[in-house]
Amino acid sequence: MKIREATQDDAAFLAWVKLIAARSHLTYGPWDHILDLPEPETLAFLEQLCLTDTVHWCHYSRFLVAEVGGEPAGALCAFDPQQHGGRALGVAMVGVLQQEETETDLREFALRAAAMSTCMPDYAEGAWVVENVATRPEFRGRGIVQDLLSAALDRGREQGFTRGQIAVLIGNETARRAYIRAGFEPDLEKRHPDYAAALGCPGIERLLRDL
Repeated sequence: MKIREATQDDAAFLAWVKLIAARSHLTYGPWDHILDLPEPETLAFLEQLCLTDTVHWCHYSRFLVAEVGGEPAGALCAFDPQQHGGRALGVAMVGVLQQEETETDLREFALRAAAMSTCMPDYAEGAWVVENVATRPEFRGRGIVQDLLSAALDRGREQGFTRGQIAVLIGNETARRAYIRAGFEPDLEKRHPDYAAALGCPGIERLLRDL
């Protein structure tokens, strides 16, 4: 296995990673809810989101890709939330919607995004944040997530961050156990009825670890 930085050529694969990571243990996730589009159009949106001029935490430049036999097998993103956090992502998302002229109404989009934001974890002080963790089904069980997490956390440590942060949808025990094995500890939960009504999941748990 080889871990490398993502490139623009990975955009289609990273779109899938973002969709699957967000769905977590569910069949319908935050991107499905926010965009309210058929899956092919959702993937097209997420692919374009990788390539925006604005750099944000879903931009291709924030990702590491694990390859097996030269084939992308898994990926995650890691980022400085002060530079590439939610505000930058919001600007990029609206830009893609306007550029692509999708059927998504911006007012309805904003309402659906607001419901999802009710449970977004706050960024801990000094945290290097990991998100969008996913592995293709045929490559699961090979330790790819652990190796990606190790590489991502090393980068944060090298850049002077003192803590690592990751989040998991409440109820995804498989991911939660994997993150605890990587040294993360449960920190706090955010729950909200609007989030639960949209996804059938009560909210999101934040986990932290020292770097």
